[in-house]
Amino acid sequence: MVGFVVCVCVAEARLAWRSWFERDWRYSVQNMLLSTPEPIAGKTVYTQRRNRADRFVLAAMRGAKIPPYRGWSQAVADSQPRDYLLAAVSANESANLRLVGRDRELTLYQRTPGR
Repeated sequence: MVGFVVCVCVAEARLAWRSWFERDWRYSVQNMLLSTPEPIAGKTVYTQRRNRADRFVLAAMRGAKIPPYRGWSQAVADSQPRDYLLAAVSANESANLRLVGRDRELTLYQRTPGR
């Protein structure tokens, strides 16, 4: 039992060390979503990632709705004006998407009115 407790403590300390000293939160997706001045609350955000941290920030902290993701082309087709798309792809001009934010991995677009 003591060995188990020691292993858990070592694992948690290692996780805390890595989170504090090795991650640069300035370039994280969560930071991009939190620092975006756009009013995301109540809007739909199509996101290809299934990362729980990203989804928590979107749903719980920013108040966004997250529907099931069925691919980039389907998300673009399903989105309404002022909805958001978070993906690792570049948008083309014909999709009526406006760049809102970008990090190392993903780009946040907003659907503009008028298809």
